[in-house]
Amino acid sequence: MYKDAEYWRTIQAQEKAEEEARCMAKMELEKTAQKKRIWTEDEIRELVQTNDKVLYGALRNLYNEQTADEQRAGDTKHNNGVGFNGADAKIMSSFAEFLNKTGFLTTKQKAVARKKLVKYNKQLTRLANA
Repeated sequence: MYKDAEYWRTIQAQEKAEEEARCMAKMELEKTAQKKRIWTEDEIRELVQTNDKVLYGALRNLYNEQTADEQRAGDTKHNNGVGFNGADAKIMSSFAEFLNKTGFLTTKQKAVARKKLVKYNKQLTRLANA
């Protein structure tokens, strides 16, 4: 009988050790999942050029960087280094507003937006990593 009790205590100790090891492994996985991914400029550029959801997010984020008066005017009024530049503000703001109303861009709008968004790559990378 003594050997049976000792056997069960050994089994229980092993099970406890295994459970603790599983908990530790789970905690490590959770820590890894919580670490934020850092995007590179090349990755952002490639994603904007190939993925419509990323394109839409980039356009919306840059539009949201415009000040409220810039959004209303569809123009750039402040030299603050965020949002669209003066040359692109009107067309890119119109694309963003169209996207917000319809949920999509036409094929031609996507092509133009992709071409213009290349120059905003540093800003988009900063936003993605914020």
